[in-house]
Amino acid sequence: MVNKKKLRVYRESVDGNYIATLTIGKEYLDRWEKYSLPFWRIYCNEHGLGLVALEEPFFDHGKKRNDWQKLLVGHAIKHQGLYAERVCFVDYDIVPNPFALNIFNELEKTKIGFVSQRNGLPQGNVDDLLRNIALHRHNSSCGKYPLDSYITRSPEDIFSDYGLFRHKDYGCGGLFVFNMELHNDYFIEVFNKYDCNSLFVANAGEEVYLNHHIQSRDDFEWLPYQWHTQWWYEMGCYYPWLYNECNRKSEIIQEAILATLLRSNFIHFVGSWEKWAWLYLAHINYSELIIKLKEFRDYQRIKLKSPSIGLIFPDNPIENKIISK
Repeated sequence: MVNKKKLRVYRESVDGNYIATLTIGKEYLDRWEKYSLPFWRIYCNEHGLGLVALEEPFFDHGKKRNDWQKLLVGHAIKHQGLYAERVCFVDYDIVPNPFALNIFNELEKTKIGFVSQRNGLPQGNVDDLLRNIALHRHNSSCGKYPLDSYITRSPEDIFSDYGLFRHKDYGCGGLFVFNMELHNDYFIEVFNKYDCNSLFVANAGEEVYLNHHIQSRDDFEWLPYQWHTQWWYEMGCYYPWLYNECNRKSEIIQEAILATLLRSNFIHFVGSWEKWAWLYLAHINYSELIIKLKEFRDYQRIKLKSPSIGLIFPDNPIENKIISK
């Protein structure tokens, strides 16, 4: 059964490009509108993008997790009577830098855009990064979190576990860009392909299958990590002290999020042990954060002459003496 009435339209597109998310269930809708939507409103307004959220399953899906409905957002937009040329799906816990570039300008119109969470990471070697995260989780939980778990499993072995081709890379299913004419029917086929009674399909979600079917095509392109910055990677690498709850002061968390947004386009607050930071967005100084992000965007647009003006020291005289030595 098709549900045509549960696509919430926050803004219609100027040029046929849409940001779309899933907010199935009141808890998800409330969190999306409280923590993520304010940032998306600015971002979409900056670039004339449409913004929609699927509030209920578009098709009845039996035992399939609601995550699978992301494959149908294009279909839902079409049935709503909206003109869409391309769609960027984002999970509801992704927050953009409101003044980032337009993601639809970052790849050809005929391509599917996807972001690797294994290669091209600014944090360096992914195996070391994941071990670092595991160690911080282990220590902060008094040993509850194991040092050896599925998070360090290789992409090849993950696909093998599902009986799929052993791709060497792995993207996060929380963001992908696609062309409605070229790819929408394909994603519907993927949705319908798998039996909802399968243990993996019912309990593990769509991400591995989505990865397999995107990577099996010739018309997909890896986008840079900055388009899908992983908060658990950021916290594990740059802000490990936040694993200690005593260090989670609102002003410290705001500075960490600001620093990450300044070097990112979109942040995904993913990670069962790190996701709490997303909820802190309700407690930070939102206006101050937006002002600082806009100041940096405006600064980026200034053409610099980079003149040589000698060494410049801080006002603290003690610091000056130390540096002078």
